[in-house]
Amino acid sequence: MKKILFPTDLSTISKEALPYAISMADYLGAELMVLHVYEIQRTSDAFLNLSETIQKDLEQEVEHLIKNTVSQLAVSEDLVISQSVQPGDP
Repeated sequence: MKKILFPTDLSTISKEALPYAISMADYLGAELMVLHVYEIQRTSDAFLNLSETIQKDLEQEVEHLIKNTVSQLAVSEDLVISQSVQPGDP
């Protein structure tokens, strides 16, 4: 296994599952991709501009979640964790 996809809705349950995904990726020597998809409400052009801010905030939240979780685990320094926050239909 080379890559593991970990989709998250940033709920408490998915946050509790992240350490298991990180540990599994570390054990298997696989890359972990953390993916969060958020829904865009297309009601006006003003909201689309706000969408960029929402995406940046979500990216920071996902990054913070990953860093905090990794800091609590004993994982190898070779572990590759990437993240993606995308607009779409969750």
